[in-house]
Amino acid sequence: MPAARNRTLPIYVAAGCIFAAFGVRSFALPLRVNELGGSRIEVGLLFSVGTVVAAGLSLPAGFLADRFGKRSLLLLAIVIGGVSQVGLGIAGSVAPLFLWQALAGVGGAAAQAALMAALVDAVPAARLGRAIGWLTLAFQVGLLLGPAAAGTSLQWLSLQNALAARSS
Repeated sequence: MPAARNRTLPIYVAAGCIFAAFGVRSFALPLRVNELGGSRIEVGLLFSVGTVVAAGLSLPAGFLADRFGKRSLLLLAIVIGGVSQVGLGIAGSVAPLFLWQALAGVGGAAAQAALMAALVDAVPAARLGRAIGWLTLAFQVGLLLGPAAAGTSLQWLSLQNALAARSS
């Protein structure tokens, strides 16, 4: 059992951190759109772009996890997510945010496929349900802590700097 825990803990920690970055984005994106003079409709469309891209790439991301390895795909997803997060901070208008959200969707699809596939590899079938429960808990804790960290960081940083700081 401890060997399985040693293999799954990094997966759970990575999931929590990645989903914390998703939470930061959920908190900061509407503020950033408002800061750039955008509309509520643009906020909704921006979230839709990221979701549509992530959904559309979910199956190909699973294939890539099998083909090139879960760790490689996860590292690529983290880099893509970080770049997209920084992009939110440096965008000078609302239009480029659509590109950064699409890129975030690419990273999100890759991260989720890699994390879930890695977990399936690391856990015996008889314990998979419990392991998936822990993984979804890590997702939710990340989504909870990300916006809290972003909101707290705005006490000392500008929105652009907070976006960049939370992506690393």
